[in-house]
Amino acid sequence: MEGARDRLDKLVHDLKDVCLLLDGVESDQFAMHDVIRDVAITFAHEEHHVFTTRNDVERDWKDRDKLKKCTMISLPSENTIISQLWPNDLDCPNLEYFNMTYIWNFSFKIPEGFFTVMPKLRVLNLVRLQQTSLPSSIHHLKNLQTLCLDKSNIEGVPIIGKLNKLKVLSLRNSYIKEFPTEMGQLTQLRLLDLSNCRNLKVIAPNVISKLSNLEELYLKECPIQWKIEVLEELKLLSNLASVELDIEDNKVIFPDLKVLVLMNIISRKIWDCQLPSSSFENLKELTLRRCTKIKFVFPYTITKNLQQLQYLEIKDCIDLEEIVAIEEITEAAASVVFPEVTFLELENLPELATFYPRIHTLEWPKLKRLEMKSCDKFKIFNSEPNSLCLDHKVIFPNLKVLELKSSLGEIWNKESSTYSYENLTHLTLFECDKIKYVFPLSIAKSLQQLQHLKLTSCKVLEGIVAPEEGTKAVVNFSFPQVTKVNLLFLPEFTDFYPGIHTLEWPKLKELMVRDCPKFKMISSEPNVPCFDQKINHD
Repeated sequence: MEGARDRLDKLVHDLKDVCLLLDGVESDQFAMHDVIRDVAITFAHEEHHVFTTRNDVERDWKDRDKLKKCTMISLPSENTIISQLWPNDLDCPNLEYFNMTYIWNFSFKIPEGFFTVMPKLRVLNLVRLQQTSLPSSIHHLKNLQTLCLDKSNIEGVPIIGKLNKLKVLSLRNSYIKEFPTEMGQLTQLRLLDLSNCRNLKVIAPNVISKLSNLEELYLKECPIQWKIEVLEELKLLSNLASVELDIEDNKVIFPDLKVLVLMNIISRKIWDCQLPSSSFENLKELTLRRCTKIKFVFPYTITKNLQQLQYLEIKDCIDLEEIVAIEEITEAAASVVFPEVTFLELENLPELATFYPRIHTLEWPKLKRLEMKSCDKFKIFNSEPNSLCLDHKVIFPNLKVLELKSSLGEIWNKESSTYSYENLTHLTLFECDKIKYVFPLSIAKSLQQLQHLKLTSCKVLEGIVAPEEGTKAVVNFSFPQVTKVNLLFLPEFTDFYPGIHTLEWPKLKELMVRDCPKFKMISSEPNVPCFDQKINHD
């Protein structure tokens, strides 16, 4: 499945490069210009026998010779073409793709013999199908590889078990109550998505283990009454690379697991300290959301196994106090290294106070993006002696993007290492309501790669660089790469630096200031604490 996604991503990228596709609203979407779309639809029909609503019912749809050549059909919900043609005029022996989405019409029902006329069908997509059972003729689709019945009213699915060439099955948001024994016949299945099936309570025993080629399994937001023997079956799936589950039990081992998403876990811990050292050694992505009773994320020994971890996201775990927990036998000065992590996000963790509650060093040599929001006890960059926080031995040599929302009184202090932030390109602070200054002088002078600076709704922020005792000489600041500065809703903000200084922004292209009533952006008065006459920019 990962290879298929890579090929699709490359295809989309190539089409964007030649302007046949455009960027969509979201990062995982794309768009097409109206003119390109019209040409594509015409070409698809003429060269590949694709039928859509653009085709005339009398001229195209009722021409049996044309319909016998048809390879793809795509129809919206309100269309009545199928009802008009069935049963006499719908004969599609070469059809490989059938898509009918958002079938809101409760009166529409797929006829029982509908699928007998399309033996080559490989992809069937019926979103919001209103009927509660599938037509019996679906078992004729011996070549079907993808079946999508998202948001449908289908309740019983045993007949799907006869589609033994199926590779992708999606029943997201459907009304099924049980994943029955018959589904064990789907031995070619690669992806199974049962997410948000609110009535699904039973996974039949000895079914999951038979899906020997399964690579991705999604079962989040399902009220399944898990039995330990069913969970144990997951260990037999040697190809399983991505799984999303809502479960209470934490004793299942996935030696080849690459993506783990845990949501709404109500147990007090996630990991078993007795797990073999090989457990989770291939894990690349870990997401925890709304695990409301856990006090820590990892036991110290588990961190040694996470050498492939690249993505770590922790949100809405309201009792979480630390990321790594002390164990009975732990070195006096612990060393924690996440050599491959590039993305770290911590959000709404009100009790999180420290990464590890003893003396430690912490290295993130490849971390590029750090987002921290509403973690008001967590002093991530502070270096106070013996403080229970990420201390001065935290290393982020490749950090590029930093986004913070915090009620701490300071982010950095003058003892903070400049080495960890010299590659920073984007800094965003939002609602950091106790911070008076963004940087100490030493950090500010190390930000030679900074490009974007955005400060929003920081109630007591007075300046960007903090003054240092004993500094009387003119201080020279240069930000050679900065192109964009946004200062928004900063009621106490007065100046970049409160002392005499020069300031250079040679590449600055956008300066946005809004609702900063005390800010004197440009002044010619000597020695005033503001952006003075010695600002240089292009």
